Amino acid sequence: MKTLNRLFRIIGFLEKNKNLKLQDISNMLNLHKSTVHRYLKSMIENGFAIKNEDSEKYSLGLRFVSIGSKLIISNDIRKVAHPYIKELGKLTGETIHLTTLDDANIVYIDKNETENPIRMYSKIGKIVPTYCTAAGKVMLAFQKKEKKEEILRKIKFFHYTKNTITNRRRLISCLEEIKKLGYAIDNREHEDSICCIAAPIRDSSESVKYAISISILTSKTSIPRLLSYKDELLKKAKIISENLGPLND
Repeated sequence: MKTLNRLFRIIGFLEKNKNLKLQDISNMLNLHKSTVHRYLKSMIENGFAIKNEDSEKYSLGLRFVSIGSKLIISNDIRKVAHPYIKELGKLTGETIHLTTLDDANIVYIDKNETENPIRMYSKIGKIVPTYCTAAGKVMLAFQKKEKKEEILRKIKFFHYTKNTITNRRRLISCLEEIKKLGYAIDNREHEDSICCIAAPIRDSSESVKYAISISILTSKTSIPRLLSYKDELLKKAKIISENLGPLND
């Protein structure tokens, strides 16, 4: 906790005071110079800070701009999609998720919980891998070649269950099939107790940056039950896409 507090103090200080030298930050925050340098070095490596080599002054990096933009867009997509997510949840009686792509991961940005007394653990803001989730695979499948290759290079495969895809060749083959079908299925690939089906959401430029998914517990009749929701899922994804307009251009 102490480490995080120091990091947030540095971030907050740079937000209010642009272009400062290392010694200035150290003095103003009453932190040792070597400590501040260590944090700034890590921030620079991850795009959260930049250093002007001529003046040796530090400022916040463009990664914060990217995050801020995504948050704004996420709020917009949630406003558009939420009524349809709620409606799909009511029609199916299952848990519905809205997700967005974040490098080699996906992030849950909205959710409609099932009324079933046995509920799955997921929450808005949760980050999970692309390669073992229906939403992740469907978004990855519809990326442009260059973007897809970039994401594939970043994936570090981990064996979550016996059904997890754990190699690049098999994943690519799976993505090709998903693109033909127009939807993706997670057959207990991330969690043994959960199966999902997901459809892509396109913005006005036809880019796939979001996905909508239906998740069910495997105590139910899993894949056949999921496939019975396919048409309604694709219908809702199409309506959301059509209503996005120019939000994400």
